[in-house]
Amino acid sequence: MSVLVKFRKTVIAIIKVLIALSIFFGFIAAWHWGYREALFIRKGNFLVMFAFLFIFMIFTKLYGGFRIGVLRLHELWYSLSIAVVFTNFLMYLILSLVARELLSPVPIIVSTIYQIIVAGIDMYCANSVYFSIYQSRHILAIYTAGDGKAVINKMSKIPERYSIDKAVSVNSISMQELKQQIDNYEV
Repeated sequence: MSVLVKFRKTVIAIIKVLIALSIFFGFIAAWHWGYREALFIRKGNFLVMFAFLFIFMIFTKLYGGFRIGVLRLHELWYSLSIAVVFTNFLMYLILSLVARELLSPVPIIVSTIYQIIVAGIDMYCANSVYFSIYQSRHILAIYTAGDGKAVINKMSKIPERYSIDKAVSVNSISMQELKQQIDNYEV
């Protein structure tokens, strides 16, 4: 694996950790601010923190919240928001069980709103970094009759991902010329 590939993967991994930590600290603030009766005296707090991170990572993986560069920005934000809502709901139930009473939902609702806003900012920054380190490649689009042109037009609308320099119909060019054209492009 080349150094550039390792660097890119490391940067994306760090971004994912930072996103998870920003969401995590939103929960910690709500827990300490609004649910003091659900705090443990010693090491039990670590179990609650681990439970939050574990549940959050499961929902994030389930809904694709960390598919940076693959999903569109609004899809990423939506996925991460769903993961935050479900995680906070389950953590609210857990904290209510720890406190042995039904706690006020206001702190967790405020935390959820904060986390969703932070998730949107995080996803915007993550996408910006992703597309700056994974630049679009120069593409030769080869199509046949039918919907080929429509697909090319759709791909052209996402310039940060696809840079279609030339489109060639298989029916209008010989195989030898097509092979020569392919050699001039990355993809």
